[in-house]
Amino acid sequence: MVGYKNEKYERFGTFSARLDDVANWIPSRITGLFILLFTKNKSTSRFNTRLKNWLKDAKQHPSPNSGYLEAATAYQLGIRLGGYNTYEGIESFRAYMGQPKEQLRATHIQDVIRQMTIVSWLFTIIVGGVFIAISYAWGKL
Repeated sequence: MVGYKNEKYERFGTFSARLDDVANWIPSRITGLFILLFTKNKSTSRFNTRLKNWLKDAKQHPSPNSGYLEAATAYQLGIRLGGYNTYEGIESFRAYMGQPKEQLRATHIQDVIRQMTIVSWLFTIIVGGVFIAISYAWGKL
């Protein structure tokens, strides 16, 4: 895996991993915000509370971008993500994100897929609209 943090591949993938971090810095934050704005809120928290907590929790993730998506998903679904994980037999802890209003269930996978679909369509429509507007303006010059 490129950019994987082990001795064998660390130097090989550092540049591409950093480039990926930079390229996805803005999209990850927009996507997290879109999740909070445009997907079904299953928690009982108000938007301002979810927004404030989303920004706080997202920064605790080791990835500069992934936390924004994970935290938004956790707050929208009223679940908690993070905790203990095992990677290649090594247990590690990632900061908790979200405030569990309900127990994590397999049905949450469908909720996350629905969130992804909604936000993907929104991005497609927005980018398409911007492309059309630029093309129209360019043709008028």
